[in-house]
Amino acid sequence: MSSGCGVGMAELDMFTKNHDMVDVWRVQHPGLPVFTWHLPDGTGASRLMQSLSPSNPKSHGQQGGGSGNRTQIF
Repeated sequence: MSSGCGVGMAELDMFTKNHDMVDVWRVQHPGLPVFTWHLPDGTGASRLMQSLSPSNPKSHGQQGGGSGNRTQIF
């Protein structure tokens, strides 16, 4: 694996933290170790697609009704 891959992951991690975003699928499935890509030798794996959403949609200007409303990503 090239050193550039690690830099991209670090940048994505910094972006999501700076914008208070979460990976929706990972939040909904915290204990499920599912990946879409694996290194042939089994030393690494990743999910190639992530759906990012604000961790608290109401703090990001989303308007909604009562306190029971949830944002759903399809």
